[in-house]
Amino acid sequence: MIFRSIIFAWLVVVALLRSVGVSQTLQSPGPVAKPAAVMPEVIQVPAAAQPSEHFDADAATNAYLAEIPASARAFRRLL
Repeated sequence: MIFRSIIFAWLVVVALLRSVGVSQTLQSPGPVAKPAAVMPEVIQVPAAAQPSEHFDADAATNAYLAEIPASARAFRRLL
């Protein structure tokens, strides 16, 4: 019975070590990996989205959507 407990304990230790190794491998991008999307350092707020007394949420939304490139909009339609 003690032998089974020792084997079980070793299997648990090995499983934990493997899961930690796999999670670190998945999290660390290689030196050649490029990010899927790069955030701009400065976000340009469209004129219609600037805060004001006459703020229009629809106009602000449309102004932001107008900044999306046509290639990205075409790709979205395929999904």
